[in-house]
Amino acid sequence: MNQLKEDILDHFYIKGGQIVSQALAAALLTVPSNFNIHSLHSYFLLAGKYESSASYQVERLRDGKTFATRIVRAKQDNETIFTMTCSFQADQPYITQHQYCIPPVYPPEHGDHPIYVHTDGQLPKVSNIGPSMNVSIFDKIKLFSRAAIHKDQNLQKLLGFAFDHQLPKHVSQASKSSIIPPYSLRWFKVDANIAKDSKLQYLYIALISDFWSPLHVSTPYFYGVNSGKVARTMVATIDHSVWFHESCDVTEWLLFEATSSMVSNNRILINARLYSQDGRHVASFQQENVFRIESACENVTTSFNFLLPHLESKEKNTKIYKSNNNTHCDKHSKKNPDCHISKL
Repeated sequence: MNQLKEDILDHFYIKGGQIVSQALAAALLTVPSNFNIHSLHSYFLLAGKYESSASYQVERLRDGKTFATRIVRAKQDNETIFTMTCSFQADQPYITQHQYCIPPVYPPEHGDHPIYVHTDGQLPKVSNIGPSMNVSIFDKIKLFSRAAIHKDQNLQKLLGFAFDHQLPKHVSQASKSSIIPPYSLRWFKVDANIAKDSKLQYLYIALISDFWSPLHVSTPYFYGVNSGKVARTMVATIDHSVWFHESCDVTEWLLFEATSSMVSNNRILINARLYSQDGRHVASFQQENVFRIESACENVTTSFNFLLPHLESKEKNTKIYKSNNNTHCDKHSKKNPDCHISKL
């Protein structure tokens, strides 16, 4: 990024996570060094153009002793294409803490999926988003991604069906008849030399937070019972929010847990958590996308109902832990004709 003058910066090439991280970088330059980002809320107003440079204008909304607030506007060709409100907090001690525990998954080294090595400067095509990838984003950022294998064998099998469909010869009849939940678990890490206390850590988290999120949690519509029956017509980010809870190291493996709680009115809502490998919940995300699809045939299921996972509270290291009795439902239950419950 090039600083044109105070509170105005310039950069080329615009993409979802990139514009969020660049806007955050611009805002970070305007706050004291002891202030760290704790939340950002953004709207994508117009599509960014590769052939035009973008400028980021920062408005200093508030500077307090504990919190500072900024508004960032990204412009191309004198049009505002993106806005972001972000809040920073000064370092301070605290004694209270609780979280949901990290999902029970195997480490990223587990599994034998072939690694797709991406060498192009652009993001891979959807068809190349597989279980294991080494990606070069814009020929500058090396990002490693691995499918996280759940320790619950039933859930492991169900989530694995989505990857089976990317290799048609491996698609089983069980896979074709399954309702695959809008749920995804992936490991990510950045291959770069970044200090643990560097502000760049926040920028990479912002970048990862927009990494194919809608594609990972729209599985009910494209795999399982709908395999080959639905054509995606448009997926585009409308708004995107990130909450930064604790510091972390993006050069170490981070677990990205994503789910979609709602699809309606051609919009998909995505909720996600980011965990360090030692189990700390370091960041949370929410994103809403335009989600328009069209049927490729008549025999297609376009409406689903899923049950929330059952949660139970346990006094263990002052954390709240998730029960293993997670459930999902489709529309074939004997107890309820609109809901089928099965243990994952």
